[in-house]
Amino acid sequence: MIDVRLAREIYGNPWYMDAFSFQGLAKVLESYMNGGQVDKDAPILNDSEIYDIKNDTLIVSRDWQIENNSSNDYISVINLNGAITKGGGMSGYGTADLANRLQKFDNNNNVIGHIIKIESGGGSANAVHVMREAMQAAKKPVVVHIEDMMASAALYIGVKADYIISARATDKIGSIGTMIEMGGHPKTSEDKQDGFRTVRIYATGSTKKNIEFEEAINNFNFKPIQEKILNPLNEKFQLDVINDRHNIEEKHLTGEIFNASEVVGSLIDQIGTFDDAVNKVIELSGSNINILNNSNNNTTQEVMNLAELQQKHPELVSQIANSAVATEKDRVKAYLAFSHIDLDACKAGIEGGENPSQTFFAEMTVKGMAVMANTQAVQDSPQTVEVSKVEPTAQTADEIAFKKLEADTELAAKIENKEVK
Repeated sequence: MIDVRLAREIYGNPWYMDAFSFQGLAKVLESYMNGGQVDKDAPILNDSEIYDIKNDTLIVSRDWQIENNSSNDYISVINLNGAITKGGGMSGYGTADLANRLQKFDNNNNVIGHIIKIESGGGSANAVHVMREAMQAAKKPVVVHIEDMMASAALYIGVKADYIISARATDKIGSIGTMIEMGGHPKTSEDKQDGFRTVRIYATGSTKKNIEFEEAINNFNFKPIQEKILNPLNEKFQLDVINDRHNIEEKHLTGEIFNASEVVGSLIDQIGTFDDAVNKVIELSGSNINILNNSNNNTTQEVMNLAELQQKHPELVSQIANSAVATEKDRVKAYLAFSHIDLDACKAGIEGGENPSQTFFAEMTVKGMAVMANTQAVQDSPQTVEVSKVEPTAQTADEIAFKKLEADTELAAKIENKEVK
């Protein structure tokens, strides 16, 4: 049976969603519309849980299960782990229901704060603001913990939190942008079967009765729907993110996806575990609860400086040092692999201390293809060269600098490893 409310929200309405997630959702929706059944045994998406701090336990539950228990402290956990819609459907709750639960949890005396676990590429533009408003109204701290991805609508919701933690440096963060997908027959189409068109339109920064639809379908003119629908939504999206995350940069607003490690201090606050998110809620709530680290066994954490750690755990320090050296060598080698393409860019990257970005890899790929094209052009030319008469050329300054840089890196790694041991 078709869910009319869900269909109305999905088709012909703007979306905040990254392209890869949208493709996956489109396949599911296509199957659903063709009579496919939802797996009744599949986990419910976009649901809520309760975290019992004392017993370090997640309880899949509703708020009434904690109303009569005054002995423990809890953290409400809202999961955004699927396509985000306002009304829900297809084995998932919508943000209208999740926002209502957040408000009820917030009014419970035993709940000290909230964690929103995000693993989503986004969803419906209509679904965002009801959740953001609930987070804004919450009297208790809200912390986001990201698993794998926080993109588009999920990011729009997530940035409203008091603090944002991503599980891994490679988690995908971003896709601040607005799109819409619509389909239909041109009004002059004679063949109603073959004449069906589907268009996907993006806001130009991230257009009167049905003029937007007609222009898009008949003339591939996307300007009316961009200017009237997508751009205003996108501009509000950008402004809200800027207001919520004061250190955001202009490059973050164009729809690009970033690794979490690239946006610490701007789109997110730190990289850490779910326990780190729990600890942050406890800290922000001001509760007199032991910071979680096997806290239910009442052990005291021992804090040591580097000298004490080396004395008591030399093997652990050595392992950490070896890992750090290996990581640094891998970072340098990642740059050096492209030194024959652009040595100066590689040297700047190494000296900057950051890992090569996706942009760097893309630029090197383009430059490398240009080099290959030039080489092929030379090989295809009619000129011939007698190999026996070609004299070895002297090393260029760049080649000498590259060899020295490679040697210095190896030497530094060996010295650092030796000193730590």
